[in-house]
Amino acid sequence: MFGSKNKNLGQTEEPPLPSPTGIRAQGPWDRSERSVESTAAFLDFGSILVRPISGMEIQVASNDSTNLAVLVSLGNSAVELRVAAASKHGDDWAQLVPEVVSEVSARGATPVERSGIFGPEVSTEFPGQDADGNAVIQPACFMGVQGKRWLLRATLIGPSAVAPDAHTALINVIRDLVIVRGSEARMLGEELPIQIPGEMQDPSS
Repeated sequence: MFGSKNKNLGQTEEPPLPSPTGIRAQGPWDRSERSVESTAAFLDFGSILVRPISGMEIQVASNDSTNLAVLVSLGNSAVELRVAAASKHGDDWAQLVPEVVSEVSARGATPVERSGIFGPEVSTEFPGQDADGNAVIQPACFMGVQGKRWLLRATLIGPSAVAPDAHTALINVIRDLVIVRGSEARMLGEELPIQIPGEMQDPSS
């Protein structure tokens, strides 16, 4: 009733953390599924905890005074991360896929729906220009992962979007994420707040 005692140390053992199943069996994780100690070195963006790795560059995309997304870059590829409040049961991402398809088409690209490691995803190639004005193609892949009342939207950008399998470094970045939903009542689809970690803030500001 009060937990077991470790006979050797005389300390109360902590109850085991819950383990996700299905597509989240290897992450991304809910805050309740990871101990504070295991994420002590993670970068804290408020609703998203990111495990730093060598070669990683991180930016926070913002609009005026509102932080909108976390952008993680590795080499010539990147992943944009957003998280929103979601239903307790159901598949919010599957319902959003048609909306993503429409948005891609509206931008003049051809959407391709397919099944990926996290479930339904939409891949495409956006036409664009490089710094010298030359025409280029920018691959992108839109993915969604639903957790405990949260929905993570991850968009791969660049070469890693062409074949985003379990071996790509950015997929591993997504799997290592810890999402902090909080207990506040939120509207479905309401984006969770993103803050800039102290390590990334300008000390002169």
